Amino acid sequence: MRKRFTLDKANGKLLGVCAGFARMTGWDVTIVRVAMVVAALIVHPLVIVYLVAGLVAAKGEPAATRPNDEAPTPRARMSTYDMKRTLGDYDRRLAEIDSCLASANSPLAHEIEQLR
Repeated sequence: MRKRFTLDKANGKLLGVCAGFARMTGWDVTIVRVAMVVAALIVHPLVIVYLVAGLVAAKGEPAATRPNDEAPTPRARMSTYDMKRTLGDYDRRLAEIDSCLASANSPLAHEIEQLR
């Protein structure tokens, strides 16, 4: 089933064009907005296209009455075990880096002294 472009005034900042495009494609609205600004800076007539789309496009249904859109699901929280396992790996790597930077690396110090 192909989704039709409609304005999304409920989630829109200016006219709801970027929010409607994001809802139609399933992309994140922030990415669409940033891409629109960057593209408008490069291709100036795109601002006119945005304004025309905002004035001509059909207004979408209010967010509460849309049957196909699902409410955003809350992100699953990371368990303490998973967090310790993930952060433990980072902690180990940082400890290795710190030991290389803080330890007296005599061969390296000797090479640096020879270069002076």
